[in-house]
Amino acid sequence: MWPRLTGGCHTGRDSVTAVEAAGFTVEALERFVFPGRACSPISFCVRGEARP
Repeated sequence: MWPRLTGGCHTGRDSVTAVEAAGFTVEALERFVFPGRACSPISFCVRGEARP
């Protein structure tokens, strides 16, 4: 349902696992909820740094 509502985005995808599966090593990671409360799957975000 969410990909149709969010323009094709797969909001339930584990982004960190996808980055690691692509051969990168995650060196810094911050998980946060935007806009400040968990109201939908698109609220959960990650920001970080990865190296090949």
